[in-house]
Amino acid sequence: MKYGLGNFCLVILEFTNKEELLSREDHYIQTLDPQYNILQQAGNSLGYKHTPDSIEKMSQAALGRKHSEEVRKAMSENRMGENNSFYGKTFSEESLIKLREHAKNRDYLPRPGISVEITDLENNLTQTYSSIRGAAESLNVNVGALLVREKRGVKTPYRGRYIINIKRP
Repeated sequence: MKYGLGNFCLVILEFTNKEELLSREDHYIQTLDPQYNILQQAGNSLGYKHTPDSIEKMSQAALGRKHSEEVRKAMSENRMGENNSFYGKTFSEESLIKLREHAKNRDYLPRPGISVEITDLENNLTQTYSSIRGAAESLNVNVGALLVREKRGVKTPYRGRYIINIKRP
């Protein structure tokens, strides 16, 4: 936590019934002017719009933040099954078409650093690809075919024609 639980305390100021709860909360917000309330009125923040300045501050504060493995696991578990907002739903055919089109047209930049050189022995031309997937597509093969060759250390020309050199950082 940013401020730490030890920097806060819980104090019951008064007991009240449900009907008077919001008016009493309003009273204490106005009287005590608490530092951590973003709203100046009792109730919930549904529909509250942050100012562009606040959004920028929150964005800057979140930069470089890393969640621990424990927190990441808990967040993942909290979004599984019925807790997932897409649970039990499916995309419409129209949505699927839009997603496919978007995927075809995106400029996907693979993990930097990996490059694949393919030399065509028939014309002695070398082409460099910025990903294994791009190289595989150019040869009209499955990515796995290239990875297996790399893993096994195969140096013979692929299909008797192509020298494949996968360069990793």
